[in-house]
Amino acid sequence: MYLVKNKLKKEYCGLPLEKIELKLSGVQITDTIRVPEVAFTGDTTPDFILDKANKDVLESKLLIMEATFLDRSISIEHA
Repeated sequence: MYLVKNKLKKEYCGLPLEKIELKLSGVQITDTIRVPEVAFTGDTTPDFILDKANKDVLESKLLIMEATFLDRSISIEHA
């Protein structure tokens, strides 16, 4: 789950309010930012944490991670 918010573009930071009112004329003065809030993984391997493709999951404020087998007492085949 993502929090979606609009952030003022860098080029408009520090400008007087009159300049920022360009938005009323249709100028796009913000960027849409998606911030990862909640993530859930199913049964995963430890490699999941090292995979850069999972960046959003690992940066979320709340990560719910299934961990059925925490030790080696049960084989992967049995799992």
